Amino acid sequence: MKLDKQIYFFMFLVAGLSFVTVVILTNSFRQEHRIHSDYSHPENPKQAPRISLVKFSDEFPVQLVDRCELNPVLLRRIKKDFEPWPVIRNTTSKGIPLTNLPQCSIVLRIANQQLYILSKKDPVSIRVKALKLQIHDLLATHKIPNVDLCISIQDFVMEEVDMHGAPVFAMDKLPKDPHILVPDFTFSSYPGSYKQGYVGMRKSLLKKKDEFIWRKRDRRVFFRGNGNSSARKKLYHLSKQYDKANTIFDVWVSTSTNLDAKEAMENRVFRTMEEHCNYTYLAHAEGLFYSSKLKYLMLCKSLVFWVHDTSVRPNKTIEFWYDLLVPWKHYVPINPSNATETMQIINMVRSNEDEAFRIAENGFRISRDLLTPWNIRCYWQHVLNEYASRADWAPNNDQFDLEDFETNIAKVDPS
Repeated sequence: MKLDKQIYFFMFLVAGLSFVTVVILTNSFRQEHRIHSDYSHPENPKQAPRISLVKFSDEFPVQLVDRCELNPVLLRRIKKDFEPWPVIRNTTSKGIPLTNLPQCSIVLRIANQQLYILSKKDPVSIRVKALKLQIHDLLATHKIPNVDLCISIQDFVMEEVDMHGAPVFAMDKLPKDPHILVPDFTFSSYPGSYKQGYVGMRKSLLKKKDEFIWRKRDRRVFFRGNGNSSARKKLYHLSKQYDKANTIFDVWVSTSTNLDAKEAMENRVFRTMEEHCNYTYLAHAEGLFYSSKLKYLMLCKSLVFWVHDTSVRPNKTIEFWYDLLVPWKHYVPINPSNATETMQIINMVRSNEDEAFRIAENGFRISRDLLTPWNIRCYWQHVLNEYASRADWAPNNDQFDLEDFETNIAKVDPS
C-alpha cells in the first residue's frame, strides 16, 4: 500500500513538471515569434491588434489587418495632405512616367501584397534599405492596395511637383508643399548612433525610463549635432555668450574649425542616445531641413526646447506626426535669433521644475503611446488606401511578367 502511494506521488510529480514545462515552452514560443512586443503595449491596449501576430514567413502565416483605427489628428493630416490631389495619375502633363520623375529617390510597386522596385535613383542606399524593410514589414501584417509609389528619402524635396501627375511621398515638408507625409526611414533602421532604428531604441529607452530620475539629472540644456544650420550655430554661440561658467548649457556643434573626430572622441564630445537622457533639458535644433531626433528626445522624458530660427525660415518643416504636438504642452519653443528672449524662457523654465516636468511628461506620452510600431504601420495603411482611392490606375501583375520584376530588382538593387 505504501509502495502504491509512492508510485502515485511520483506520477503526480512527473505530470506536474510536464505541465510546467509545456507552459514555459509555449510562452517562450509566443515571445520568440511575436513581431514586436510594442504591438501589445500594456499602456495602450486599444491600439493593439486583435489578432495573434507572428513573424512573417511561410511557416507562420498571419491574418492581414483589413483596416486599423488611427488617431483622429493623424487622420486629419492625411486628409489635408491629399487635398491638392483629387485625381492621381501615373504620368505628368508632359507624359513623363512616374519612374522617371526627378523627385523620386525610389519608385516602388505594391501588387498582391508583394513589394517590387521599379527604379531607384538615390545613392544613399542605407536609407533605401531601411525604407524597404519598413514597407516589407507593413505588408506582413496589413492589407495594402495595389499601388505605384514615388518616394523621396532626401532631407527635403527641392524639385517642383507637376500637379497633373502623382504626389511625392516625403518624410518632411513645409506646410505649403503638396507632398504626402509618411514615416521616415529611421522608423526601421538607421546607421550610426541610432542603428537600432526607432523601434529598437524605443524599446531600450522605455526599459530604462525609471533609471532616468528627473531631479538627479544634469540640469543644463544639452545638444550635440552638425553645425549645418543657423539654428544650431546660433544656439552654440548663445551658450558661449551667456554661460561663461558652463552651468546652463552643454552644447557642441561640429563646424569646419572643430570637426576633429579624434579630438571629439577623446573629449567625449559625442553622446549615445541613452546619455542624452541623463540631462533634464534637451534641445532639438533643426538642421538645414530635416532632423529625426525629436521622437528619440521625447522618449527620455526630458523637457525639449525646440530651436527654430524664424529669421531664416518662418515656418518649421513638418513630419507626419508633428500635428500631435502643442507648444508649451509637449515642448518649449525658442528662437535663437532673439537671444534675450531665449535666455528669459530658458531661465524661467529651469526655475519652474514642476511645470517643466509636466511638459516633459506630456512629450514622453506622445512618443510612448502614439508613435508605436503598430501606429506607424496603421498610418501607412491609411495613406496608401487614400492614395489608391484617388488613383486613376492600379498596377496589376496579370499585365506583366513577374520575372521582369525579379530581373529589375536584381539590376537595380542586388541586395
